[in-house]
Amino acid sequence: MISSDDQQPTPAEFIGVQSGFGLEPIELFTLTQPVGGHPVDSTVSRQTLERNGYHVPPLAELLKCMRPRPVRTLAAVA
Repeated sequence: MISSDDQQPTPAEFIGVQSGFGLEPIELFTLTQPVGGHPVDSTVSRQTLERNGYHVPPLAELLKCMRPRPVRTLAAVA
């Protein structure tokens, strides 16, 4: 969960930033509780969380708190 001192916890975990496709980078989060019609485990943007009344810390703060994740591959092992 994401939280700040003066706000209720945001029911999401920051998972990274998607860039490319000629668009501005998008901050992505996985929901830990339903938000605005999106079920648990949905991937949503900062804008979705903010539109539903949640405060999301600045990107620099999110990056400092991000846990390392193992790299996964979909390649089949022969």
